[in-house]
Amino acid sequence: MEQKEVKLEKKLGFWAIWAIGVGSVVGDGIFLLIGEGIDIAGPSALLGFIIAGIIQMCMMVALGEFSVCMPNAGAMAVWVERIFGKGAGFISSMTFAIGWVITGGSTGLACGIMTCYYFPNLDLQLWSMIFAILWVSIFAILNILGVGLAAKVQLGLVLILMAFMLALGIFGLPYVSFDAYKPFYTNGFGGMLKAIPIGTYAYMGAITLCTAGGECKDPRHMPKALLWSSLTFLIVYTLAQFVAIGVLTPEQISLKVSPFTVAAEVVFGSLGGKLINLAGLIAAATTILGGTIFASSRIFYEEAQEGLLPKAFKKLHKKYHTPVFAIVVVWIISCILIILASFGAEYIYSSLSNQVVFAWCISWTIALFAAIKYRKLFYSEIKENGWVQPLFPLFPVVGIIGALMIMWTSYSSEIIQLLIGVLWLTILIIYYLYVKNKKFKDI
Repeated sequence: MEQKEVKLEKKLGFWAIWAIGVGSVVGDGIFLLIGEGIDIAGPSALLGFIIAGIIQMCMMVALGEFSVCMPNAGAMAVWVERIFGKGAGFISSMTFAIGWVITGGSTGLACGIMTCYYFPNLDLQLWSMIFAILWVSIFAILNILGVGLAAKVQLGLVLILMAFMLALGIFGLPYVSFDAYKPFYTNGFGGMLKAIPIGTYAYMGAITLCTAGGECKDPRHMPKALLWSSLTFLIVYTLAQFVAIGVLTPEQISLKVSPFTVAAEVVFGSLGGKLINLAGLIAAATTILGGTIFASSRIFYEEAQEGLLPKAFKKLHKKYHTPVFAIVVVWIISCILIILASFGAEYIYSSLSNQVVFAWCISWTIALFAAIKYRKLFYSEIKENGWVQPLFPLFPVVGIIGALMIMWTSYSSEIIQLLIGVLWLTILIIYYLYVKNKKFKDI
């Protein structure tokens, strides 16, 4: 008997897509690494994070036409392939997915560390690992149980997160001392530039909502969600960062505890610190839920459909219509990375985290060049679908310049990390050249 094809379900409305964008802002980046940004750049880290957020917003708007006209779980794979061919599409989508898989380890561990905040007597090394694996497992199960359920959980968590951060930003304003902003460029203008890649790591996950097109009720919601999710995280987090820098002394800023948590203790007392730490936990959780597991599994599913990954990756759950095998693979890799980091392989793990920025800059740059060419070749198609990007080519040009600037500031003094990135990118290209003619048909 012929089996009925199982397809992804279209259950996501505007608010669900908006929540994926806001929730995929990398939780451990915005909460924990802001301390590193302040340590490097002083108060000017605020400007560095704003620049990173604006670059991310420009990229998201620039890809809006693709999202409306070609809504697909493969996102970059489908878009870039149409403009530049299958090879470029594969590299763009796989570098994006690889970046998300790596992020699952660091963000999962951040969930574990922030959970241990509430249990100070536990052994941090052991229990942060246990809690991290527990959280990643919960979110993998939620993704398997269906995009509708996962989206509802994501929306609820994001609304709580935004409420907490907005409260810190608004009620903390009277506590801000402008003396804390003097001098603004503590380590010079170059220090501010070095904070931009840290801000990029924090904000860059938001673009993952582009992969939700295949499960979106109305693709015309995509550009609105791209814009409004960008404005939401940029405004709310900038306000909270302004307060954190303004109420804390340099001695109070640590690389192990989020400056947001310490600032909340100053403004609201110990209960406030506990609530904002909970917000950080939620931020990291939504990153895993909407980013690591959702985005990467959809891309692996799409590439398997094309025969470029083993057949198992296109297996969908018969009841929930989710890419179950791909989700399980991402879960396993995330757990391995969590264990690796927990047992002190700092250099290996920091190297992997460093590669996230490299991977996504490659993916974005290819996709943005494709977006420019798509606009020129298929303008009538874009108009027919109901949304035309304003001020073209401003947004893709700013995005490309931003990606190149981020690469320069990240790797101009980290040649080894750059070479590592070039090495695995070369391996990925060789893999594609090998498999493109053979394709996975029976595996």
